[in-house]
Amino acid sequence: MSPFNAAVFHVHTFFICLVLVMMGLPLAIDPGLLLEKSKIAAWAAWSLCIFWGCRLWCQWFTYNPEWWKGQRFEMAMHWVFTGVWLALTVIFGLCGAIQAGWLE
Repeated sequence: MSPFNAAVFHVHTFFICLVLVMMGLPLAIDPGLLLEKSKIAAWAAWSLCIFWGCRLWCQWFTYNPEWWKGQRFEMAMHWVFTGVWLALTVIFGLCGAIQAGWLE
């Protein structure tokens, strides 16, 4: 890998990690933030639901099944992360539904 490509890779990796920490930290410190009715909470809830839903979709339709099918550890991790992404999608979808007034 060229030094330029390595630098781009490192910078993008840093910012991906930063965004994930910034998404998770407020929810780890005060998870009720997404349940208090406000426009920003509604935007955050639906945005996180879409983000994790897209990640769930990628889990099944981006990765080549040959990379995990028939391999015990890889198959287990595929299912574990499917559960994680599904749970996060559902949780943030429920928060969005509460913000929209569909669940009270």
